[in-house]
Amino acid sequence: MRFAAFAEALDRADATASRLETSKILGDRLKALQGEDLAFAVNFLLGQLGPAFEALPVGVGDKNVVKALSALTQTSEKDVEAQMRAVGDLGELAAKAVEGGRQKTLFAEPLEFAQVRAQLVQISSQGGKGSADRKLKVLQELLSSASPPEAKYIVRFLIGRMRVGIGEGTIIEALAHAHGDRKRKAEVEAAFNRHPDLALIATKMAAGGFEALEGVRVQPLIPVRPMLAERLKSVEEVLEKLGGRAAFDYKYDGLRMQVHFQEGKVAIFSRNLEPYTDQFPDIVALVKAGAKAHTFIVEGEGVTVDPETGEIRPFQEASRRRGRKYDLTAKAEELPFALFLFDAMYLDGADLTGRPYRERREAIGRAVREGEQLRLSTMREVESPGEAETFFLQALADGCEGIIAKSLGPDSVYRAGARGWAWIKFKRDYSAKLGDTVDLVVVGAFAGKGRRAGHYGSLLMAAKDAETGNLVSLCKLASGFDDAQLAEFDARLKPWARSEKAPGVESGLTPDVWLEPK
Repeated sequence: MRFAAFAEALDRADATASRLETSKILGDRLKALQGEDLAFAVNFLLGQLGPAFEALPVGVGDKNVVKALSALTQTSEKDVEAQMRAVGDLGELAAKAVEGGRQKTLFAEPLEFAQVRAQLVQISSQGGKGSADRKLKVLQELLSSASPPEAKYIVRFLIGRMRVGIGEGTIIEALAHAHGDRKRKAEVEAAFNRHPDLALIATKMAAGGFEALEGVRVQPLIPVRPMLAERLKSVEEVLEKLGGRAAFDYKYDGLRMQVHFQEGKVAIFSRNLEPYTDQFPDIVALVKAGAKAHTFIVEGEGVTVDPETGEIRPFQEASRRRGRKYDLTAKAEELPFALFLFDAMYLDGADLTGRPYRERREAIGRAVREGEQLRLSTMREVESPGEAETFFLQALADGCEGIIAKSLGPDSVYRAGARGWAWIKFKRDYSAKLGDTVDLVVVGAFAGKGRRAGHYGSLLMAAKDAETGNLVSLCKLASGFDDAQLAEFDARLKPWARSEKAPGVESGLTPDVWLEPK
């Protein structure tokens, strides 16, 4: 097929506000394509050259497009930039430039899908010294052969602003329409949730229709779209919604990670299915060292831990590891990560997404060997509001942002890509700052780690309840101490060590050693 027919279909889709009409226009056009042309068309609609989880580079910046249009129209770059400010869309400007100023012979061959695909890949794959000039040269060649609609969408694709309101949902509906039954779009979506590559799904459907979707399965090293949670306002509501009994899991304040392992190879994906593998060499090493099974897909939360105390650090520190390309080993030493695993979706040839939660949780232990920095998330099955509240408060005290409550019933399968009531998150967002200093008393201590090994690493602090007179634990205190202060803690606190909690002390946490409140 000529690329112009595809671009004209995009123009018609761009002109309608109806999603139904958009999916019909696209479905009719996709129906006429096969093989690599079909795969390219689907990826082009999504603004990518391949599956999003492979993070293939797309193209060029606005400045290179301005240079190409300047050469095409034989005007200055300043004039092109002025026109850009007036038009507001480089794609539209490219269409105008091709219409009015391009140098093209009457005998130029129309663009074919394969040619456009090859030149876009050539642009995106350029790297190293002189790559900007090489990209510019290929772009000029491509635009000089393009019609106005083709030029518009080629430029929009390259700068990452397609502006036609087409997303994954629209393409899923378009594929269902192309195969004669829009009502079966749920089957297409389910396959996409298992294997998030719409280009592959489109080519399979072209060969085998809806029936071909049964062969689209969960596959190691290909991410699964993550299951998502609903929200409620209290632990009582959460427990009631889940039938009075649920698994309460710590909601760590870190980066959600989907970890794949296949015969020694590790791949890590973010919540949005972006590749994380190269950014977290320490997590890769943890998984390789802890792998027990030949092949698995597990899911967890990556958090930054204090190398001296073992305490979980705030999300802002974890996010500093994300997106880095350089000094990864040094950054891993500065901000070491721990991975708390909470689910398993695949184990040695078995797709676990249709299995109950308890079975998937148990499978984590068959997939990996726990260690100091690779372990199961903290989870407890609760069946009363009191248990739920105690566990929630302990999660906060341990540095988490809340809990994820999970169904234990027949509906507790892993719903890839879906948000539902089988998982419910609850967290308490603190917006107030501490307005004054407070006097607290030490009621317990936790053993130190790293540089603090052999010392008390953090203290359990309590405040007096004015009504009952009891000392109620308020927080852990772990930061801001130097070596001299740590040694002083040992001398001052060890004489007051107790084997049991002192009378009048209330605490949801159990320290390594209780202390007489002095």
